[in-house]
Amino acid sequence: MLSRRHALGLLGCGLAGVVFASLNPLAERGAAPANGVLPAPAWTPQPQPDPAVLPRDVWTPQTGGGGWGNHELQTYSADAVRFGDDGGISITATVRGSGRQATCVSGRITTAGRFSFTEGTLTARIRLPEGQGLLPAFWLLGDSLDAKGWPACGEIDVVETPNDTRHSVHSLHGPRRHGSQPWHLNEGVDRKVPLSRDFHDYSVQRCKGRVVVLLDDEVVFDRRRSQVKQGRWVFDEPFHVVLSLAVGGDWPGPPDRTTPRRSVLEIASVRYHPDARPD
Repeated sequence: MLSRRHALGLLGCGLAGVVFASLNPLAERGAAPANGVLPAPAWTPQPQPDPAVLPRDVWTPQTGGGGWGNHELQTYSADAVRFGDDGGISITATVRGSGRQATCVSGRITTAGRFSFTEGTLTARIRLPEGQGLLPAFWLLGDSLDAKGWPACGEIDVVETPNDTRHSVHSLHGPRRHGSQPWHLNEGVDRKVPLSRDFHDYSVQRCKGRVVVLLDDEVVFDRRRSQVKQGRWVFDEPFHVVLSLAVGGDWPGPPDRTTPRRSVLEIASVRYHPDARPD
């Protein structure tokens, strides 16, 4: 998606071309100039891709149903995901019916096997949907998921908003020192204005022994290795990115009659800055 500065630059170039044509009466009448040389057409610079934006080819849709470990109702389909030419992504959930018998189709994408990182800042500019039974999420999973499983791989939830976007949740999940049970560190943030009203920047900053989450550059979650007393810290390893729009399940509960039939998780861009670390 073009930034405001780029958009204004393109608009300015376009206006320059219009002004040039209107000030050239010979060009308007189609007549040749006195010297026989036609003026060069106005040059419009082409927008350059932002190198920080994750490209289309790092994303893979994940498909299927089965509850996804949370008794969720949706079947994930690649058809529910749309990639725009400007770097934007949309994930659409369609809900028919209500309760646990509702038929739900939605989307989930991952960068597993194509992009992961250990340090730096990852920022997604997102407009979240809301409604009973909806669980939009921007999160990270450890690359060791296939080898070690969950929770041993670790999970960083940059933002989740079950049902109501006036309340956001930011979390770490990891393995206990012994056994296969997980530990959790969570932070909930309440807001007067629903996050679904507009796009917001959701960022995760990572460095050795620390994970920080920011919402519009405001720190909402900050955890260090020393604060994890009950389990192992696994967050210095490579993690990949997941964007998903789940429906139903143990946490948000099932959709009801108030749930929109069609909801969209809109992602304007996902940017990675390797040198931007927590202060």
